[in-house]
Amino acid sequence: MNEYYYKYPEDEEIIEEHFKEKLRKESKNKKKIAIIVGENLVLLLLFLMPFLNKISSLFLALIIIQAVFFFYFYKTKARKEAVTMLSIEAYEEKMRLSYYNGRRKKVLNVSYEDIVSARFSDDEYTKFQIGIAETSNTFIEEFDILSGEKLMPNTDNLFLFSINPMSYEQFFFLYAADELFTINGFERSKKFLKQYGNADDYLAALNESE
Repeated sequence: MNEYYYKYPEDEEIIEEHFKEKLRKESKNKKKIAIIVGENLVLLLLFLMPFLNKISSLFLALIIIQAVFFFYFYKTKARKEAVTMLSIEAYEEKMRLSYYNGRRKKVLNVSYEDIVSARFSDDEYTKFQIGIAETSNTFIEEFDILSGEKLMPNTDNLFLFSINPMSYEQFFFLYAADELFTINGFERSKKFLKQYGNADDYLAALNESE
């Protein structure tokens, strides 16, 4: 078996279970939001009914309380659960990227010789795209994370994904990946080094942030 050139995380199964748990929490939060919205609609209908005008102020107060609670819950709970993760298994001649986004797990199995193009698509180095030539060794798969069901990929020859800033994911693409395949339009210029430093600087900053 070939040795890894780069691997992150060390145990993908643990990370995947952690991600599934986040998805389950997110699903529960969405159900709570649906209940809150439903309750507000009922209160609004009661508030508008003329034969209940004597207690309409009570319904109005309840609507305001529910609305305040909704925005608090959405900002502190629901939005924080939306995350992405990237698993990297890179060898000397090929790599496997697993991108977790929502309920979808998108997997790229690619031989470097089949990479047609690879580039960052933003100035913060948090968006990346890899164009591939489909072969028996290079292909894209997609799965439903919770059910394990295999899905039809959105595209067969373009792999798009986000990279978490200041992470071991980003470190791979900033400092290691160009030893394996060409990243179009990317160079570690003076401006880049001033902002991110060299590989040792980046890892030191990363370790300090943990």
